[in-house]
Amino acid sequence: MEKEQEKQGRNIKHLEAIQAGVEKLLAKRSRLQQVYLDPDIGMSKEEYLAEKKLLDDQIRSLQEDMDRIGQELSKIPTEADLVNLEEMAEKIVTSLGNNLDIPEEAKRKVLELLNVKVIISPDKEVKVEGWFSSETNGFISQPSRQ
Repeated sequence: MEKEQEKQGRNIKHLEAIQAGVEKLLAKRSRLQQVYLDPDIGMSKEEYLAEKKLLDDQIRSLQEDMDRIGQELSKIPTEADLVNLEEMAEKIVTSLGNNLDIPEEAKRKVLELLNVKVIISPDKEVKVEGWFSSETNGFISQPSRQ
């Protein structure tokens, strides 16, 4: 939990820095528009659009970073999550005992209890996500041999 809190603190500081950067870029884009509209400066439309596109791309990139960090911050486990995880682990160990050679049906029940979702990215990276559903009681009595 301490490591997660430290990571969360760093992410919050990083998020604040990104937000400040976005605000600066928005102010810069506003000044660019004022310069473009000023007839004394004489900025061409092409120059204006090129600079505006660069600023817009930077803003979009920073906003994507903000969204990513926001998602990471929303996934921080709480004390209740850790207690729930311990309960789940205890139920699984109790149900399986020392028998690691479990039948497919029992594996399915464990995965259903964990609400597992397997994500395979195009670059063949496998990510397993899931959570423990405390509503499912006694998910496996004893693994049966088949």
